[in-house]
This record gives sequence, C-alpha cells and structure tokens, in this order.
Amino acid sequence: LGLARRVASCAAAVALSLAVAGHATCQEEGVRDALLQQQRPEQARKVGLFGSGIERDPIEPFTLYGDIVKKFFIENLDETGKILSRRKGFTATVCINAVEQSADTPGVGMLSKIGNGFGEPTCIEVIGQDFERTCDKACARGCEEQIRAYLNRLEAETGFKLEPGEPRRLLVSCSKRCFTESQRPGANRPFTLTWIR
Repeated sequence: LGLARRVASCAAAVALSLAVAGHATCQEEGVRDALLQQQRPEQARKVGLFGSGIERDPIEPFTLYGDIVKKFFIENLDETGKILSRRKGFTATVCINAVEQSADTPGVGMLSKIGNGFGEPTCIEVIGQDFERTCDKACARGCEEQIRAYLNRLEAETGFKLEPGEPRRLLVSCSKRCFTESQRPGANRPFTLTWIR
C-alpha cells in the first residue's frame, strides 16, 4: 500500500484501539512519523503566538484625549503664578487623559474629558527657542507621562499589562498625533488616539 493509504489505515486502527482499550500505538515504520506530522499543525494552533497556555491580558480599549496649548512667548512668573514679564521664545503645554471605553461618554466634550472628573489627567509644559522642537518635546513628554500613569494604574487595579513593545508603539503614535496637531493654526489644538487590539 502507498504511504497515504497506510497512514489512513493506521489512523483507523488507532481510533479503534483507543475506543476499546483506552490507548493505542502504531509501530509501522514510516507511518508513525507521518501521523505525527499531521498532528503538529493542530498542536501549533493550540500553542499560538505566545506559547502554550499563554494569552494576552484582556485589556479594555481606551482613548487618549489630549490638548496642546501654544504660546509664542515665555512668561516670567512670580511664586504665586502672577505674570511679571514676557520674553522671546515659545511655550507648549500638553494635557492628556486616558478614558476607558466603558467610561467614555459620547455627549461629553473633549475638553471635559481632558479635565478633572475623568481618570487622572497629566499636564506637561515645555519652553524653548525653537517652535518645532518645543512642541515635539512637549508632546513626547506629555504622552509618556500619561501613558505611564495610566498603565501603572491599570496594572495596580487589574493586574493586566500591555505586551512588550506595545507601550512604545502607543507612545510613538501619541507623540506623532500630538505634534501634527501642534503645527496646525490655532492657539490650542485637541487630539485623540484610541488604543484597541
């Protein structure tokens, strides 16, 4: 018989002996290896990308709501926050908040989601003499601060974490979205970024 027919015959014998005795063997040379090759794809599917029995944490989708405020000058303040004078330069302030999908409210404005009452927003202010570099630094630091705070809170509350590499990709995407908006006209520019697997 050809190998394919012998494999089929042996598989039938295995099934029959399993039903009768609860165990089975197939010692015919060449056939056993062929059967193992047929089983391996199924085993591989069960193992998956993250190893046997390992699944990614079921993290709920969330959205980063951000706003970047630009000033084409630098303010000199006293200890109480009062403006004493202004000097040449640029000021970029980035405020970002992460809101879980289940807590998101479509009827609430974006600025309200960035402010208090939704999660724990973070704000970063950067000053500099180059407009693009000032905005780029503010966006990178603002995104990093909020992403770190949110993921730390998520792990503390649920024990769940993003997979290795995912926080970095999220940071890059957030920084790029923020910077792109910062270069558009207007004193302040809102932006959003939704994370979902």
